[in-house]
Amino acid sequence: MNEIYAFTEEIQSRLPAPNPRIELLKSLFKASTDRSMLDAYEEMKPIRHKNVLDRRIRHQKVRQKNKKLKQSIPT
Repeated sequence: MNEIYAFTEEIQSRLPAPNPRIELLKSLFKASTDRSMLDAYEEMKPIRHKNVLDRRIRHQKVRQKNKKLKQSIPT
């Protein structure tokens, strides 16, 4: 009754490479709702990262503008 299934290299080459981080997180969450939330989190991560970078650039521009204003005022 002990059957061993082995994937051929052809089948394994068609499968996507598992992401170890996602696999670890999925193993921690057993419920399917938690997994869907995890997948949504991973999908939104690039968007959040872009927003953080945009905010940083905006803040940097404001700081540079304020610095120029301070330097233009004679003391």
